[in-house]
Amino acid sequence: MAIVISAVDVFYFKQELRAKLLDAKVEQIYQHDATSITMRFYKNGVGKIDLFIAPPRGLYVTTHKPASSEELFGFCGILRKYLPSANLVAIDQVGFSRTLRFDFKFRESKFSLIVELYDKGNIILLDSEDKILAPMQVQRWEHRTIAAGQQYSPLISRFPQDYSKTEIETLVEDATSKLTPNSKSNSAANSKQMSKSTANSSDEMTTSKFATTKFNLGASYGAVLCAIAQVSPNEKITKELALKLHDQLKVLFAQEFSPNIVLGVDEESKTIKKIFPFSHPSLGLLETVPSLSSVYEQTLLLHDKPVVDIKTKASSAAQKKFQNILAAQQASISQLEAEVQENQQIGTYMYENHAHFEELLAKINAAINAHKKYSANATAKESAANLSEQLKSLCVTSHDAIKKTVTLDLDVGTK
Repeated sequence: MAIVISAVDVFYFKQELRAKLLDAKVEQIYQHDATSITMRFYKNGVGKIDLFIAPPRGLYVTTHKPASSEELFGFCGILRKYLPSANLVAIDQVGFSRTLRFDFKFRESKFSLIVELYDKGNIILLDSEDKILAPMQVQRWEHRTIAAGQQYSPLISRFPQDYSKTEIETLVEDATSKLTPNSKSNSAANSKQMSKSTANSSDEMTTSKFATTKFNLGASYGAVLCAIAQVSPNEKITKELALKLHDQLKVLFAQEFSPNIVLGVDEESKTIKKIFPFSHPSLGLLETVPSLSSVYEQTLLLHDKPVVDIKTKASSAAQKKFQNILAAQQASISQLEAEVQENQQIGTYMYENHAHFEELLAKINAAINAHKKYSANATAKESAANLSEQLKSLCVTSHDAIKKTVTLDLDVGTK
């Protein structure tokens, strides 16, 4: 089951993205295919951070950058032209929609990257006046065009909290009037059908369905809003109930950010059925996860790659062989992750202590140059011992005069 990211999810997910990415600098951009990219950032005190974007399927912060395509994509080239070394200064939701806006600044230049997570998703680069510099996909509708040179026109929905009392009452009137059967029919057959329709119409526009469709919350959050407002989700909507739901929207959008998942049992394997950015008693038994990114990555990978059908008639020996291969791959991944983390820590230390390394290298070069002068007036053994002692005091563990390299012994965990 594919996970659909709703406007409510985007509202909360932007908090996680801000915490991880704000004030980071764009280091590199990769494009993997016609619909996905990875943006590599560098953030002081953290190191390198990768943001994988693949609309409409989703986006997430990851430590596993997918393999880059050998094909050179024009969109990636344009992003590399404008965004490298730019600082990420803002991350916002565009209205109450499934669209995220990333604002960048480099010196006096400003750019924005739009990520639309609708069915026909897109990534769009804008200039400081919201004119489209380049879209990943050119798209044209009757009243909207996504193409270079066009002014960007977002699909904006208002936050339901901003609806007035009059607007709420009008929504209820429109919703209930559409369910009223035509009372002018005189035929017996139509009367019978009308009676049946009347009996069912009270169940059609319930409080849950009203919150889902008229407040654009989606089915899951429509049910949550009913629970927060202590309203039965199957109760027929009225103006009074609609206003009560509307009043509790402020509670729905003020939940403490705490990523959770709902696991469902799908025959022989457990699968992630739903993802929530917070916990609430109405959601039932939840399992806390480190971040929304980690779950979005897991679900996206499951639907991007072939999965093993556990119901096939493969022999137990073949299944065991696959499990052994998988275990070996997971062990290899764990080892690589540890190496990446160590190298990232070293790189971060060197980057943040650049001046210290410059000074240290200058002292090492000075010691080596002094050794050349000293060696002319001393034995080879004395000269080597003298250089070794000086280099040791500078944290050098080995010195290759031919390759002109030194190995330093530094505790990067203690700055």
